[in-house]
Amino acid sequence: MKQIISKRVLLAAVLLMVVALVAVGCGDGAGNNEGDNNQNNPGNENNEQTTTNQYENGTFTGISTASRGYVEAQVTIENDEIIEVVLTEYTNTAVAKDENYSYEPWEPAISELEAAFIENNSSEVDVITEATSTSNKAMEAVANALALAEGFDGSFDGTFLGASQPDDRGAVGIALVTVSGGDIVEVELSEVTGDGEFKDEDYSYDEFHEAVEEMPARFVEANGAEVDIFTGATGSSEKWMEAVAEALQKANVQ
Repeated sequence: MKQIISKRVLLAAVLLMVVALVAVGCGDGAGNNEGDNNQNNPGNENNEQTTTNQYENGTFTGISTASRGYVEAQVTIENDEIIEVVLTEYTNTAVAKDENYSYEPWEPAISELEAAFIENNSSEVDVITEATSTSNKAMEAVANALALAEGFDGSFDGTFLGASQPDDRGAVGIALVTVSGGDIVEVELSEVTGDGEFKDEDYSYDEFHEAVEEMPARFVEANGAEVDIFTGATGSSEKWMEAVAEALQKANVQ
C-alpha cells in the first residue's frame, strides 16, 4: 500500500514538473513573439520611422536672372511631385511673349519644356536646340521655385529685371539690379516709351540723362528701392524706384 502511494506521489511530482516546464516554454515564446512584433511594427515608438517631404505642397514662383529678358516659372508641387509648370517669358522691356511672338520655334519649345519638367520631376531638362536661351532661363526659374518650395529664405544672386507700371503716357521704368549676398552691387536704369522704344541719347530732356547717370549710385548706397527723387526727373525717379523694388522682390531680397 505504501509502495502504491509513493508511486502516485512520484507520478504527481513528475506531472507538475512537466506542466511547469511547458508553462515556462510558452512564456518565452510569447515574449519572443512580442519582440518580433515590435520589430516588425512600424508604429512602435522604439522603431518608429517617419518620412518627411523634401518640398512643401503648393504653387511656387521662380524668376530667372535677366539675359535679354527673363523667364517666370509657376511650379505646383504635390507630395514631392511636380504636377504642373507654367512658363512665361518676358522681353527686355518686360513685355510677356505670347502666341504672336515672331520666333516660330518659341511657342512649342515652351510647351515642351513645361512637359519635360513634370516628366523629370526636376529643374534639369534637355536644352531645346532652337530655344537655348529660353531653356536655360526656364531651368533657372524652376530651380529657384523649387528652392523656395524647399524652404529657402535667402536671396538669389544675379541680375534681375524690374519694371514699373506704365505712367499716363505709357512709359515704363526699367531697372536691372545686380544682387550679391542680399546686397545691391550694381543698378542699370532705362525707360521705355509708350511705343515700346527705349529712350536713348536722342531723347532731348537733359535732366532725364543726368538722372540715368546719378540714380544708380543712390540705389546702391541705400541698398534698397527708397532714394531721393532726382530734381527735374520726378516721374522717372518714381518709376525707377518701383522698378528696383520689383527687381529686389524677384531676387527674394527680404
